[in-house]
Amino acid sequence: MKAYFDRNIFGDLKVTEDGGESAEKLSALRAAVSEKRLTVLLSTTVLEETLPALNLSPNILRQDLKVIFGLVQKRRMIKSAGDLLTEAVQSYAYDRRLPDMLTRTPRFLEEFLVKGRGSRELRKFVDAVVAQGGEFTANFTETFLEARRVGEERNVGTPEDFGELWKVVAPAIAEDWAKHCGLYERCVERGMEGLLEVRAVRLYAIYYTALIHSKWFGEQGTPGKVIASEKGDFHHSVQAAAADVFVTRDRRLARWLRKVPVEGFEVLNLDELLERL
Repeated sequence: MKAYFDRNIFGDLKVTEDGGESAEKLSALRAAVSEKRLTVLLSTTVLEETLPALNLSPNILRQDLKVIFGLVQKRRMIKSAGDLLTEAVQSYAYDRRLPDMLTRTPRFLEEFLVKGRGSRELRKFVDAVVAQGGEFTANFTETFLEARRVGEERNVGTPEDFGELWKVVAPAIAEDWAKHCGLYERCVERGMEGLLEVRAVRLYAIYYTALIHSKWFGEQGTPGKVIASEKGDFHHSVQAAAADVFVTRDRRLARWLRKVPVEGFEVLNLDELLERL
């Protein structure tokens, strides 16, 4: 079984290793990895959410990384969300098999993961991540406020449920990425509904539609603002396409990604995963 862990799962496991009541969970996971019953995949998103601890305390970072690196593959990691989406569209447009969703871990990261060596490149990576988080929040909040304004001008109204919004928005999301890749016409020829069946694109569309539903209309009728952590959730959702299961403690994210079925893919919490092993 290939699993992709949300950053919060590694955080919970660090607590158990520090002497919590559920230390056996970490032991069970390590045993499953050792016996090749479980493969835990790593992504740049997990690292982006972990490495800023370097600015707080190298010791805290070492503790976090000890748990992560004790479970994940180190020399290969999931490609970026943008690369996965682009390759998914290209493969569908040209009716080709999807390429490998994993790539070689960048050398400066591998040096850090395998040998514990820091570098100037690593520090630049950490600083860039911190800056990008603030930019994402500001840019997307502005985007959704503008979308709401335009929607109100056009009298879009409020969908009765998520399913109604999905039918309208999901195809447009797929079309937009096909245009971004310069392959809109080819995808239309094959059928845009088929593109939405490609796992990375489908998960992207599910998360994006749920985000629109929450920020524009509000899950309980009250529109919300984009928060910094949703940048990570956005990328996690797409990168989870490389795994059989996505494991998260975030109930809202799990609820969003379960709104539409995805063939051969599940969203579980840690206890549910352990029951499967």
